[in-house]
Amino acid sequence: MAPRLIARFRADHPNVGVTMNDFSSHEQVELLRRDALDLGFVRLPVPAEFEALPLASDQLAIASPARIEIRAGGDPVQALADHDFVALRDGRGPGLSAQIRDWCRASDFHPKIVQEADDIQTVLALVAAGLGCAIVPASSSALLPGRLTLTPIAGEAARWTVGAVWKSSRNFGALAGLVRILRAAEEAET
Repeated sequence: MAPRLIARFRADHPNVGVTMNDFSSHEQVELLRRDALDLGFVRLPVPAEFEALPLASDQLAIASPARIEIRAGGDPVQALADHDFVALRDGRGPGLSAQIRDWCRASDFHPKIVQEADDIQTVLALVAAGLGCAIVPASSSALLPGRLTLTPIAGEAARWTVGAVWKSSRNFGALAGLVRILRAAEEAET
């Protein structure tokens, strides 16, 4: 989603430099606070000091090597019980890690973690290599197509909203142009 919206912005503002980086939601909020970032795409909600625009929703999914079959709608705890587990390291994605931990606790699931990684791409690559299963965002399906299977996990505890976040005090110039594009995209979705 973010690259498409930024491409639209770049078409409208060809003389404005845009840099995109992969930071956790927590890191982005801290960068926004320090005025080191103009806009972030983060998990909502965010502190009241920021403006936020919900753009999409996501949910947890079980990532498994293609050779392992996990039925959609089945019991994910039972599906994962006999498999090793690859996990995202807490420090890299604290919001996602906390949601996964909370879901595991609520589901009385105690994963046998055999490997940790610092980013979702590495988690998915380890799963695709057969090291185990993982719980990841369903939206990560595009990162390693065909090399693994993602089975969405049902329930509100497995869902969240992603949105654009910025400081209202900085909403002028090029950032105001980007916010207009984001609002138009959000309105087109509803």
